[in-house]
Amino acid sequence: MPNFLVTNVRSIALKIDEFETVLKLNDVDCACLTESWLADDILTCCIEIPGYMTFRRDRNDGRKGGGVLCYVRNNFQCVQLKDFECDNVESLWLLYRANKMPRQVSHIFVGIIYHPPNVNSNVTVTHIIDCIYKISRKHPQVGIVLVGDFNRMNDRCIVSFPLKKLVKGATRGNNILDKIYSNINRYFKTPIVLPPIGTSDHR
Repeated sequence: MPNFLVTNVRSIALKIDEFETVLKLNDVDCACLTESWLADDILTCCIEIPGYMTFRRDRNDGRKGGGVLCYVRNNFQCVQLKDFECDNVESLWLLYRANKMPRQVSHIFVGIIYHPPNVNSNVTVTHIIDCIYKISRKHPQVGIVLVGDFNRMNDRCIVSFPLKKLVKGATRGNNILDKIYSNINRYFKTPIVLPPIGTSDHR
């Protein structure tokens, strides 16, 4: 199972050196970031990290902030599923398959979601469930890993899919906003909550 890191980074461009150090110190295989704060004028080459592929999806509605970003080790067989994206949800979807996988798991489907405050939960949840159904029809034994900053999104339908919540420690103040949901939780160790990166207020 890849070693995941999930965080709300609040501007990766300003913290790229510190973030690279965090990746190396924690031996991270797949880093999933929300609030990347990237835009067209920030080239991907400016935020690349040696040894990792970079997948980004910037907020494109004219508002500043937001965006999702993922770094995956170069030797991982991973592709971005752009046809799973929709205009009204900040999401990034990846499909991963190793040469050796558990017998019960054919692929790992990774969804990185940023659900801003005061956004309609039904829109985000419907998008997530649609994507899960779509990949499950193609790969019935797919392992699902859904991560990101969900703020106060109503996740009843996601949990009843069923996906299990893995993060137990607070990630912002006393709240668990940065979450991991999965249907292959038996392959995960208990997540560790690390300090914030730079001036971010998320752990």
